[in-house]
Amino acid sequence: LAMLAGLIALVVGTTARAHAYPVPRFVRTESGTLRCIIKMESVACEASGPGSTGFSQAPIARAESQCHSPPCPGVIHFDMAQVTASGTFSWSAGDIAGGGTPEDQVLRNGETVQILGWAIESRQDGPQFTKSGTGHGMFVSIDNVRPF
Repeated sequence: LAMLAGLIALVVGTTARAHAYPVPRFVRTESGTLRCIIKMESVACEASGPGSTGFSQAPIARAESQCHSPPCPGVIHFDMAQVTASGTFSWSAGDIAGGGTPEDQVLRNGETVQILGWAIESRQDGPQFTKSGTGHGMFVSIDNVRPF
């Protein structure tokens, strides 16, 4: 009986800890050109949509000759911009899982929302993500990404 009680306590404790960390949230712009994943410790945004060539100011990720799904528009820039709560910024090539799911929260121009400790100010030219407590974040648009 003591072993059974110990096993139940272990399972309950494990289950409680497994759900204690917030689940990432997904947002996208009204235009559909940006899709982002928000976690407590970081935000990553993907330049998405038909014909996307990534973020125009990002380094080149691959040449047209490396294109996987023609027709290719020439060079492909990195399509992911990420910032951490501490302000570390990086570019990468990637794909945010579950592309364009109905569960994505649409960022409406002129609104500010709070998600997992990030204030998201959605403007006509793109969203700005600011981590509460640190003040770090980034502004994101296809042509202009500014970490701060």
